Amino acid sequence: MKQKRNGIKHASTMKAFSMKLTTGNGRLPANVSQDEGECTLIEAGEYEAQCIKYKEFRQFGGLPKLCLGWDFTLSGKEGLRLPQFINMAYNKFKMTTFYYRNWVIANNNMKPLRPTRQYMLPKIFLNITAIVVVETVEPLFPDGAKMPEPFHYSKVSFIKRLTTINNCMETKL
Repeated sequence: MKQKRNGIKHASTMKAFSMKLTTGNGRLPANVSQDEGECTLIEAGEYEAQCIKYKEFRQFGGLPKLCLGWDFTLSGKEGLRLPQFINMAYNKFKMTTFYYRNWVIANNNMKPLRPTRQYMLPKIFLNITAIVVVETVEPLFPDGAKMPEPFHYSKVSFIKRLTTINNCMETKL
């Protein structure tokens, strides 16, 4: 069972945390493997997607992470959902952090007055529509050789630009 620490669910492994990849009718989309629950490989590039959910959790040794679930229905990929994992191990986000950059873009390019965690809430990502960059991850064996193609997967790398602003817009604090 998952325990709550500081309001964040703690998952002992990445396997314990998974994005629900079901469509509205409760079935897995055609591009998702039934037994593994993982998305198949899609072509790397820029796509229009909507962030439909976010979840904060702790990975392995307690490292706080944020997972954004992106839906690619607007790009003609019906039912395809990919995750974007962001490191949240900071109390104050510097301008060079990945979270800070994505948050500012999601906030319609407005910087926060105070870049602390309590003022840069992840709910800003919910329901935004943006152009995101998808990349292919090619895992390596311990000796440095690439794993075969069945082990490759796609993930959202970063938000390039905002196309539609969400309903719960965070403004300058």
